[in-house]
Amino acid sequence: MAAHGGGSIVNMTSIGGIQAGGGVMTYRASKAAVIQFTKSAAIELAHYEIRVNAIAPGNIPTPLLATSAAGMDRERIEQYEAAIRQTMRDDRPLKREGTPEDIAEAALYFASERSRYVTGTVLPVDGGTVAGKAIRSQRRT
Repeated sequence: MAAHGGGSIVNMTSIGGIQAGGGVMTYRASKAAVIQFTKSAAIELAHYEIRVNAIAPGNIPTPLLATSAAGMDRERIEQYEAAIRQTMRDDRPLKREGTPEDIAEAALYFASERSRYVTGTVLPVDGGTVAGKAIRSQRRT
């Protein structure tokens, strides 16, 4: 990349690396490590005109969701998936599900020249989940 005058590296992390939460501590720690790696690499590679950014998706319904329901009968799987999806929608300011295409659009932006002056950035693609949780927690105090 350096020999070709620069480029763009797009890392994938998760909003789990941005906000603390219970359970899956090792997952959150690994995603936080990707965020710090992204920022450090952005600084180290800027001299070569290489931009380094990361996308932090929120919960996106994908076929992986069904694997968490393994062993359930079809009716229970459908109920389980519906409940999970409703929880996902309720947990964010934009009351809709994100799609893999939403993540792809962010990746296209970072890979394109439209982001030529953007490096070291972590973009949550989460329907406002990170911002919304911060707002709700402030209201409680």
